Amino acid sequence: MNARRHVNRLCTSLNKIFIESGTQGYIGQTFTIIPKKTECFECSPKELTKKFPICTLRSYPTRSVHSIEWAKSLFGLLFGPPDESNFLNDFVFKKKNFEESLFNQIFYDEVKTQIYMNKFEAKSNIPIPLKWEKVILKQELPVIYDDQNVLTLKQNVKTFLQITRQLMSNPSLGDLHLDKNFNLSMRFISATTNIRNYQFHIGLKRFIINNLIN
Repeated sequence: MNARRHVNRLCTSLNKIFIESGTQGYIGQTFTIIPKKTECFECSPKELTKKFPICTLRSYPTRSVHSIEWAKSLFGLLFGPPDESNFLNDFVFKKKNFEESLFNQIFYDEVKTQIYMNKFEAKSNIPIPLKWEKVILKQELPVIYDDQNVLTLKQNVKTFLQITRQLMSNPSLGDLHLDKNFNLSMRFISATTNIRNYQFHIGLKRFIINNLIN
């Protein structure tokens, strides 16, 4: 925003036309500012939002909040009503062995493709592609639901698979929403966020579940 204000003032003082544009998800806008003929960029107040660039959420997360936003979009895509603004809409999921194929698609195939495209060539840390069968323990372990401790990667993967299976069988599938009182939705966000954090070297975190959607 500060950069736009600076360019706006330069163009106004130099009597130069300023073309302003921006995107949010798949929605974009553009308008032309002509000094002394149209409103300038600062003539009307701009609403500041907490939205993050799609490229950051999709490819370059550096903070837990980025992973949380990605997890929320994934939840909406999988279990919520249709939303044209969801930046993960290009995902097409396989129906066979849904939970396992879903995990490998979003945590292995997607990341592997981005690595192949050299998206992280200038980055100090390359994300870690994950396949569920190579992460999870072969023997059955109980899933630990504990807000007071940091779950291991394997526990988060186990949680992700089991809760995804439960959500897919929910009678309201296709119309589910995040809610701090909807325990499964909060557990899904927590597990997904931690797996994403691990992949991008952000680190596993202990989340206060009720605060995840704030």
